[in-house]
Amino acid sequence: MAVAAALMSALYDRPLPERTVMFGEIGLSGEIRAVARMDARIKEAEKLGFFAAYLPPSKPFKGLTLSLKQVDSVAALAVALVGAQARKKVTASRHPEK
Repeated sequence: MAVAAALMSALYDRPLPERTVMFGEIGLSGEIRAVARMDARIKEAEKLGFFAAYLPPSKPFKGLTLSLKQVDSVAALAVALVGAQARKKVTASRHPEK
């Protein structure tokens, strides 16, 4: 998910939020799935000084000062991060016309 966020940042020329951590697994249809030990990862991110976390939908976490932002798809991640739809029309031809 972090790599997808970095690609969106580059594509839309918008920086990602500072002190933000992202974790999740992207499925073939664009859904964002949970990863192992999410609670431990969130607690460690908070200890390391992160202010926000983007993660897949999950159970509520208690006692955190970290802002949790749940996203269920790559499209939702794009809207949350750059305020844009996940698809941007790119026109490029692999083979020039002869």
